[in-house]
Amino acid sequence: MEKTDSYRVVRTGLGALLKEPKEGSAIPQHLEEALLPTRESWGRFKRFLNIHDPARHADGLSARITAVNTQNRITAFLAGSLYGWPREWLGLGVKYILIDSDGKVDDLIPCWLESGFDIIFPVEVGTWHGDQRTASR
Repeated sequence: MEKTDSYRVVRTGLGALLKEPKEGSAIPQHLEEALLPTRESWGRFKRFLNIHDPARHADGLSARITAVNTQNRITAFLAGSLYGWPREWLGLGVKYILIDSDGKVDDLIPCWLESGFDIIFPVEVGTWHGDQRTASR
């Protein structure tokens, strides 16, 4: 729809209008969401969720599934993400903050509050009197 040296504007298969950077890795800017708060938008959008729609299945899908299932190895199946799909559908602004911490979250709470987080999932190596030398073994 529009292209410059630094970005392109595209309409997705779901109907969202996105401004995507050409370089680097960044979440696209949502200019128009795929799912608008209208009955018409929902009527169009819910067709995308219909698992029985033949357009959602690639040609030869059954044969591909059989071939993968008969292999003697682990196969990764990437199906989107917990944050990615709702963000793409609704244009939700999902913030991520990564902070290296010494295990004490007291100093991090002001940062979380300032960022506007309402859900926080800190992931840390336990500091409950464990031996840190054995934590990585």
